[in-house]
Amino acid sequence: MHQETETARARLRAMTPTERARLARDTEQEMRFPYRHEAVAGGDQGSDELGGFLVSGPDGDHLPTERNGQIDHALLGAAWAALHEGYRGNRYAGPDKEDALAKLTAIYHQEGLPLPSRSSTHPVER
Repeated sequence: MHQETETARARLRAMTPTERARLARDTEQEMRFPYRHEAVAGGDQGSDELGGFLVSGPDGDHLPTERNGQIDHALLGAAWAALHEGYRGNRYAGPDKEDALAKLTAIYHQEGLPLPSRSSTHPVER
């Protein structure tokens, strides 16, 4: 683990100020909006392409349910949490929340999965 820390520090020292600013901005965005993802168009080999978004609109795509064209149960759980008690402390408060919940519930039934929690069947209001 110590080796990994030193490697990370060396990479940070080698970055230009512009690269450091971009890293800080991207990290802040991920911390503020961990439930928001955008599909990767023709990304690098080995990268995951997210899809099956519960909400798509002019302000972007939100709450993915598929990874590389397949339903991903981890993404379903993250979307469920974001629509209820919050995913990593963040609740989804974007557009079409009720429609997203209806679509997600239908996917759970289609996949034959039980809903994550009986006590969280209604979204938490902000």
